[in-house]
Amino acid sequence: MSAPAEGIIQIELSVSAGKGAARIENARPLGIASRFSGKKPAEVANLVPLVFSICRAAQSAACAEAMENALGNAGSTRAKAIRSLLVLAETAREHALQVLHSWPRCVHAPDPALASASIKRLLTLDREIGKSVRNPNAIDAARLDHAISELTAILGEAVFGELPSEWLVRRDVAELALWARRNETLAQTIFEYLVQTGMADAGAAEMAPLPALKPEDLRNVLCSERPDAFGAQPVWEGLPRETTPLSRQAAHPLVESVKKRYGYGLLARLAACLAELAEIPGQMRAQAAALATAEHHAQSPARNSGSGLGFAEAARGRLIHAVEIADGTVQRYRILAPTEWNFHPQGAAARGLACIALSPAARREMLARLFITAVDPCVGYELSFNRCTKCRSA
Repeated sequence: MSAPAEGIIQIELSVSAGKGAARIENARPLGIASRFSGKKPAEVANLVPLVFSICRAAQSAACAEAMENALGNAGSTRAKAIRSLLVLAETAREHALQVLHSWPRCVHAPDPALASASIKRLLTLDREIGKSVRNPNAIDAARLDHAISELTAILGEAVFGELPSEWLVRRDVAELALWARRNETLAQTIFEYLVQTGMADAGAAEMAPLPALKPEDLRNVLCSERPDAFGAQPVWEGLPRETTPLSRQAAHPLVESVKKRYGYGLLARLAACLAELAEIPGQMRAQAAALATAEHHAQSPARNSGSGLGFAEAARGRLIHAVEIADGTVQRYRILAPTEWNFHPQGAAARGLACIALSPAARREMLARLFITAVDPCVGYELSFNRCTKCRSA
């Protein structure tokens, strides 16, 4: 059977001489952006959300910023605020879908009682938020406010069992454990299960977060004549880096507390996802308030040639677009997605899964699938297990 058009990631876990290993082969197509060469910047901006259905808002935001930087166009503050708002809404949807749909599949649990209705409402809200800002000169503030309130209610009912702002009050692992014991939502049940079975530290490994990158250094690599090796298996300063909700939320007090007790394992990764999700309604309200006074007159392009980078913190990590334009035509276009960092053969997923390969046989597959979902490859994956020797028994 042929691989899907968006590609697939092959993952194999094994144990040899008492040591776990994870072999990752990333078969995602990386040359999609090459089809933008020879087109006008406006054409590319229109094509990007059509070509990339996953994380469409983040892809569009990174594309817009790259074009603006290449052409010396600062862009309006209102347009930037709208882009940020749409990326936040998309991230909330993606994280919530993980909790309500993907997490249950990993642990072989039935969908939570509210899952189906909540997912439908989330998808409707995503469209409502987009419609509320479709006309940048006439934001539908009432429609936007209602959508954010609805999102807050959905997350409170189906994910947290309380308002997201109430969940954020927690600051240490003991408070998190008390929340999990209520077992009112699937997220609570999974957290409680990991703690009670001694699996909260599953997949715990050192983290090498992706740092702030110097644009000129990154542009030189991505816009070189031969960027393929870097794009397929990127490293920075000699290390495969991580860009995930965990790397973004590592300094959050609750995530820090979990890390001190269990390391950067499954519980820390799932807690980081929830911490980021709980913060989004407040961040969206801040962006909505900023729209009321934001300047909406964009500068005209200062030139018709140049190179630029665009960044967006997508649900799965930092997304990077690079473009070279000459005489008003795109010459090169490159995209570096978080999947290539996180599923590098020696990257975050590989390090954590190598530890999980040593888990009890009865739980190994469940823990591996939950860990893969927490890191999130963005595309489908196939998981297999080589013949293990000296694995711990259940």
